[in-house]
Formats: sequence, structure tokens, C-alpha cells
Amino acid sequence: MKKLLLLPLALAFASNAAMAANSVDISVTGTITPGACSISLDTQQIDYASIDYSTLSPTESTSLPGVKQATVSILCSQPTLAGFIISDNREGTENSTVDADGYNNTTTTYGLGQDAQGNNIGGYTIHKMDNVTLDGGPGYWVHFNSGVWSSTGGGAIIQSTPTHVQSWSTAYGAGTKPPTPITSVSALLSIVASIGPTNDLDLSEEIELDGSATFELVYI
Repeated sequence: MKKLLLLPLALAFASNAAMAANSVDISVTGTITPGACSISLDTQQIDYASIDYSTLSPTESTSLPGVKQATVSILCSQPTLAGFIISDNREGTENSTVDADGYNNTTTTYGLGQDAQGNNIGGYTIHKMDNVTLDGGPGYWVHFNSGVWSSTGGGAIIQSTPTHVQSWSTAYGAGTKPPTPITSVSALLSIVASIGPTNDLDLSEEIELDGSATFELVYI
């Protein structure tokens, strides 16, 4: 519970002061917060394990086999308008040749770090899937962009842009859809990664994939 802050009032009652003030201010402060929410992922590591360099193309990007999945969940103490944004902690390291599931730019492709010589290794994309459970029933993805909430179907990519807020609605269908206050939601994500041409990488030593992104809870 927030405590009210009372500024020192001793000055107003300092009877021994050489000159008494004619007036004194008091500030009453505090913060009213919405229902407390928390965000979590069922897995915090997407591991492609050992990748044989001979399976990678020397001249073009190579998609890594298998679609990886993770579930993002938000729990709130009471129905609350909440969602999340994603920040790419390796922004600027996405390989310019990478075509991660048809996308290649700094907001849709997340970086995988750099090799020992500072070459960008590759990139990955994060996609929304249709598997959404909202307060025990079906839910549907919505996102905020350019001042408008819109519905987005499964497979849509999540951009690493602070203004692109992801949330959910109980309303189904295309068009403008505002988010629904939630108590609990879980939604499936898929991750698709690609490696840049090996001709552009330093293969004299092992290369560690170092992708990292932050999911940040936001109140709407």
C-alpha cells in the first residue's frame, strides 16, 4: 500500500525562528495503480543445440529446421487491460541477408548476435499463434498501432517496436477490436530462425547464437 508523503511541517511550527513564515505548503502524494499483473514465459531459452556448418549455405541465408514454440502468460489480480511489448536486446545484429520466414528488417527480425569478427550471425522472427486461452475461454490477438486497435490472426509477426502493444480480445473477426480486461491469458508463440551466408561468417571457431528479447508487461 502506498503511503501518503507529508513534507516536513516543523518549519510551520518553529516558534523560536527569527522570522515566522506567512504561509507554508503541504504536498499529498501517492499513486493509484490498476490491478497488479505479472507476465511469464513457459520457457526462457530457445535452444537450437549444435548446428553443423555443412548444412548452412555459403551464399544465402539458411532457415534452421523445426519451429520452436513458447507460451506467454499474463495473470492479474482483477480484470485489467494489459498486454505486452517486445524489445530486441540484440538490435542491430540481424544479418541483412536473412529472410526469416519472409521478413527482413530491423523491426520484424530480431538479431542473433555477432561472431568473433563482429559479423552479424542471423536473425529470427516471433509469431502469434491461434492457441489463446483468455479467462478460461477462447481469446483472439489484437495489437495497437498508429492509434488503432486491430485484430491479427495466427501467424502474424510481432514487431520489436515500443508502440506496437500486443493484447487480446474476446471478440472474433477482422477489423477494429479493442482489448478485453483480463484476469488470466495464455497464448502460444512460434519462433523461426535463420543463419546468414557462411561466406560472411568467421568459421575458424565455434559461433554461439546469442539472441535475446525482453517481453515487457504494459497496462493499457
